[in-house]
Amino acid sequence: MCKTSPAASSPLRGNVEKASSGLCKLSCETHSLNLKTHALFMSLSEIVLPLYPQYSGATTGSTFDALAADFTRRRWLPELRFVSHYHDKEVYITALADSIRACRSEHGTADKLPFSYHGVPRRYLEEGDPYHCEYLKTSHLVAQELGLTEADYLVTFQSRFGREEWL
Repeated sequence: MCKTSPAASSPLRGNVEKASSGLCKLSCETHSLNLKTHALFMSLSEIVLPLYPQYSGATTGSTFDALAADFTRRRWLPELRFVSHYHDKEVYITALADSIRACRSEHGTADKLPFSYHGVPRRYLEEGDPYHCEYLKTSHLVAQELGLTEADYLVTFQSRFGREEWL
């Protein structure tokens, strides 16, 4: 496992808390936008970048919903760009591949590289949610950047619950 910040239970949580705190100082005080309520997005001036590279209505969509709900209480709305998909952007794929290379350099290489994503109910895919296609594309592009074959990596899921069939 790659090193995590000792101050946080996971690297993502620590980074989100730092970003949220800093952005609240810049944005919340000026525009009263409560990032702590929906902390997994970053808003800076005109750009909202959810911390979900693969779009799903349950994640990126809910971030947009929270932002839209906040906007219903305003008389003035800023110009806004909402980044909803970046699962296949070269800079993102390269950053992931570089991070994996660094971790492998320090800790060695396992037989297979796991790509682990949050599971979602199968009906999300059937209802047109692109998450399934986007996480597969991210995995394939990172594996390609690393020079891996299909035998060198696997795609797996976490956080399944309930009685529905999950991907």
